[in-house]
This record gives sequence, structure tokens and C-alpha cells, in this order.
Amino acid sequence: MTTDSGSNMIKALKDNAWPNLQCFGHRLHNAIENGVKDPRIDRAIGLITESPTRWGSRQRMIERFLEQEKALVRVLVSYSQRRKTQSSRKTIKGKVMRYLDDKYSDSVKDELLDMSSLVDPRFRTTYIDPDKVEPVKKRAVAEMMSLPAPANNSTPQQPGTAVQ
Repeated sequence: MTTDSGSNMIKALKDNAWPNLQCFGHRLHNAIENGVKDPRIDRAIGLITESPTRWGSRQRMIERFLEQEKALVRVLVSYSQRRKTQSSRKTIKGKVMRYLDDKYSDSVKDELLDMSSLVDPRFRTTYIDPDKVEPVKKRAVAEMMSLPAPANNSTPQQPGTAVQ
């Protein structure tokens, strides 16, 4: 079951021993909220309106800021301050990535997601860490080989022949 991080949802899943995955959108929202908790960033985004009660509004606000960043830099920032802007961007990205890694890293769920990606023809190995591709493939083969053979009481059919 896919859920947000609501304590009531987590408790219900735990009480019933149901497996779950947290909603990626909710995780990303939390990471962005955490990533922009920086006074320098608050000053940069203070000119643009956001609504903390509107889910995703800060993300849209930052996207809008990043769309307009070049124009704002040309108008408002000297060359020496441009480097600080680039540094701030790296700071935000770093904070968001660290938050996601620290808060949501779970090797069991990562293995499940890697296997799910591998068997989905739309994705295959696209989103699997290159260092993990071969181990994930080997695990998939091992799991398939461990499945019981289907019971087959009839004689093998030639391709294209129908059973009468």
C-alpha cells in the first residue's frame, strides 16, 4: 500500500502487518520543505508568494524562481554574487538529497523497487543504480528458478495447434 507519512496510516499498516511504500511525492515535498530552511534561501524566495498549507506550493514557487533566475541575476546581482547563487543552488540540491537519503533509505524497499523496475518493460534498468544492475538481474533469475514448475497433465502442444 502506498501512503503518506501520517501517523494514523503508519499505525494502521503496522497493526495489520501490511507492507507499504511511502508516496514519493510526499517524500519529495518534505525534502524540499527541509531543503529550503535556510535564511539565504528564504531571502531569495521571499519575493514570491507561497502558501505553506497548499501542498506543493513551495515546489512550484521554487520552479518559478528557477525559471526566472537568469533574468533576476542579470538585473539584481553582480558577478561576485552570481557565484553565491550557484552555491545556494548546490546547497539546496545537497540538502534535499541528504534529507531523502537520511529519512527514507531502506535497503529492503530499495530491493523491492529495483526488482519492480527490472520487470517493468517501461523501465527495466533505467532507474537502477548501475552498480546494482547485475546483482538485481541475478536475484531475479534466482527467484524465477526457485518457482515451482507449473503442473502440466497434458502432452506438449505444437505451436499453432489447438486442443480438441
